[in-house]
Amino acid sequence: MPLPAVPDSYADVDLERAFYVLAQQQLGDLASQLAKAKAPPPEAAGLARQVAAAQRTWQEDLAPLGEPNRNQQLRKNVAAANELERKVTAAVPRPGADGTREPFGSARFEMLKTAVSMACSVTGAENPLIASVFGTGNEPAARRRLTEIAEILAKRLEQTSPGIAGDQAGFVLAALPATMKALASTTPKGGYIRIQPNALKDADLHGLATALVHEASHLMAQPTVDYAYRPGGLFHLLPASLAPRNAAHFEYLAAQFLSAGRTEAPADGSAQAKALLVLQFKVTRAWVRASDLTSPGPGRIPVAGLFHVDPDKVGLAVATAMFTALFAAMEAVMSLVQRNTTLTFAAAERLTMPADGAAQVTVAQAPPTAAATAAIDLICLHLSRQGRVGFRHLDLAKYIDDIASYDRPGLAGEVAGFLRWADSAPVGLGTPDSDGA
Repeated sequence: MPLPAVPDSYADVDLERAFYVLAQQQLGDLASQLAKAKAPPPEAAGLARQVAAAQRTWQEDLAPLGEPNRNQQLRKNVAAANELERKVTAAVPRPGADGTREPFGSARFEMLKTAVSMACSVTGAENPLIASVFGTGNEPAARRRLTEIAEILAKRLEQTSPGIAGDQAGFVLAALPATMKALASTTPKGGYIRIQPNALKDADLHGLATALVHEASHLMAQPTVDYAYRPGGLFHLLPASLAPRNAAHFEYLAAQFLSAGRTEAPADGSAQAKALLVLQFKVTRAWVRASDLTSPGPGRIPVAGLFHVDPDKVGLAVATAMFTALFAAMEAVMSLVQRNTTLTFAAAERLTMPADGAAQVTVAQAPPTAAATAAIDLICLHLSRQGRVGFRHLDLAKYIDDIASYDRPGLAGEVAGFLRWADSAPVGLGTPDSDGA
């Protein structure tokens, strides 16, 4: 994303700090874009060197505080970074970077209809798995919510035309991360669901159907929250009171129903697993909240203080760009944590990245929330050193670790309750009817 224009005047170092963060995030994204190109053009290597040089420029070339050419140098560096982005994007275009939308077409629309039908079948009265997933005490509420999910999916399908590219209504084809088959977005009119084009393959429709159940649950009148995801089976550790509120429980039910019970095993319930659960939870909530904050609103105020981007000091355009950069940084954190990350206890704290890309985080033995705090710091430091996040790693780690202070106001009590439960619950597997937070 191009850097915003430098305001004509400013009197606070916060502005310079903000542009440094924005530039580091922008240049890190450009470096990643070049590195991930499947068929890099001849000029890619030269552009990668230019990106690395620009990163050094932002670290070394700004005039010391108080020198008269400070504003001029800042403008020069912003212009150079934006020109470099133009060159990289021209050489290695990002999917969907031109803003065009694509209709489903008849073949993919038929696959979408099949996936929606499969997802809606999960709500049937004959489904015997609901009590085992949600607990007998939660079964009536879970059945009502499953009916609402089916209604949401049916309505979104009615709003979708195979020959018209959707725009914030129904189902919309969109470029999403490779591991994400679908993504729900809320709007004043009720929300829509983006679909990863690669998910519309005959062999993959079971996976898409389960993802649709998950995403539709976020669009309910009382939407679900992502407390824990399916990979690693950590969501099995949640107390029963949170099961009807956690989207992965609905996804897991769909996966079990559609695959005749052949799904992943639950986590082992160890102290390390509970710490990893807290880590996943905090990162997920911080990612979701960062997405919220890309749109202006009062929720920005406490986070703006943390990152020194008060609009009265840096201007609305710069503040908005910083929140966009925060979401990009959280995308990097989320990608690392959700890729089969493991957490173990040992005296020497470290983070290693084997060839398969699954992070191995080692922290000192501690209660789950304290162990998660140490892991968050290691992850943010690792990504900062890689140039994948522009923020100071301590600032980014504080935002993630203190997400209970920055999350949606309506969730404050529930988030705090979950964290208390994590430290007080005995080690071992959760049960469908165990006491909750």
